[in-house]
Amino acid sequence: LACVWMNDLPPAVAAYSRAGELRPNFLRGHLGLSEALYRQQHFDRAAEAALHAVRVDFSSPAAHMALGRALLKLGQEDRAKQAFETARQFDPDNRIARLNLPPGQAAEMSLARRQEETRAACEVSVRQARQEVAEWHARFVKDLAAAEKHLDEYLAKNAAARQIQFSPRDAVDGDKAGTSLGLCRSDWTVRPAVVSDQPALCRAFTNPFSGPYKQEVFVIHPTGADDISGAVGLQSADEQGELLKLGVSVRGEAGTSQPGRKEQLLMTWLLRAAILRAAAGGASRVSYMFSDDEKQLPLRQCLERLTFETTLNQTVYTMDGAAFRDRCLGLVERYRRRKAIPDDIRLLSLGEVSWRKVDQFMRRFFSDGAGAPRHELCSDISRVMLKGDSIIACYVGQKKDKETSVVSRLGILDEFRGRWATPWLLGDGTQAGLDDGHTIIEFYTDEGKFPEFVKIARHMNAKKIGAMQTMALDLVLPWQDQPRPPDTNIAE
Repeated sequence: LACVWMNDLPPAVAAYSRAGELRPNFLRGHLGLSEALYRQQHFDRAAEAALHAVRVDFSSPAAHMALGRALLKLGQEDRAKQAFETARQFDPDNRIARLNLPPGQAAEMSLARRQEETRAACEVSVRQARQEVAEWHARFVKDLAAAEKHLDEYLAKNAAARQIQFSPRDAVDGDKAGTSLGLCRSDWTVRPAVVSDQPALCRAFTNPFSGPYKQEVFVIHPTGADDISGAVGLQSADEQGELLKLGVSVRGEAGTSQPGRKEQLLMTWLLRAAILRAAAGGASRVSYMFSDDEKQLPLRQCLERLTFETTLNQTVYTMDGAAFRDRCLGLVERYRRRKAIPDDIRLLSLGEVSWRKVDQFMRRFFSDGAGAPRHELCSDISRVMLKGDSIIACYVGQKKDKETSVVSRLGILDEFRGRWATPWLLGDGTQAGLDDGHTIIEFYTDEGKFPEFVKIARHMNAKKIGAMQTMALDLVLPWQDQPRPPDTNIAE
């Protein structure tokens, strides 16, 4: 249609022809093809396309009109008159009947009128949609500001329910810090992201709108300006939306390697908005996973002030995949020779086992289960071990790049730890990664929970490359009797 309006007719003919091949009963496709061919003065082919449209929907006045005007150009006046008369029967208000014009002129005028009416209707719809979005936007920001007045009271009650300390003094100190920097909370707007924000968001986050579960993003900018200075993303880690993963990004000063006092304030205001939205939306927990290094100290302090607690500390190791596989499967072979492995043990890939059962099993070891939605994990390298029909061990992982596969979480029942389960599980998964070209294995582990995992790695001269920390806030109290931000889902 766009090509027709721009009078770029060859691409229009090609597009409408392809539409007809894909959907033979697509009325608009045949009508569009007839229009494009008519403008090219291919009147015989235009009549043929219009005839297809008549066959698809005989009651369509537009189809008969298109057929009539093409026939008129071909000199078939009787057939054209019949087509116009049929169009008038299905559309008594057609300009042919009202103006009593020659059929060819009437057809041209009717087409122009319909195009003008369509354009006018589209403009009205766009204006109404923009007005509705603006009204929704203003209402959301107003409700968010009203709810924020109750956030510290909510956090205090929530902390008391979890038997931890919280004092609104941190928020007061934050206001004082903002004043000393010339920053006032009322001079900044936190709002839901809109389509026009996407370029800035794509610079701040990696694939901010990917994934099958609900995602929401809030941005912050000076009031009265659209210069986005930061954003916070909320992504559901489960189908129910009860577990949310957070990510925050704040634009720092040029040449600085970590957030300054201004950036910490913006980060805190964004995280407060994320907690508000999560609590009001019925989430049971929000979590944040980040590198455990000095650069992340400002973020950790912001989370601590908001009563987040550390739930997981993991060390990150890397090693040669082939050597690790040989070590693991060599241990398994010793157990096999001793006939120490039961006959009813099976090892399957993640894709062969119910995801719900896997996630429930992993919740024995991690509060948020597998720690990521299934679409973010690699079914080929992740492994599930069963004894009979019951899961006894599991590890999940991802493909980091062309060379590296990652073991992100490992869970093994106590009675099977320190024996053949760990090396068999990891060795088989590493082999799958090697088969796919991943020569390096990287894994995250909590040595306090699974010392045997680290023991194998140290025998292989594994290299420690960093650490990851996960902090979480359990939303144990309902967000009741307070303004509730309306639902929003920019990903959809």
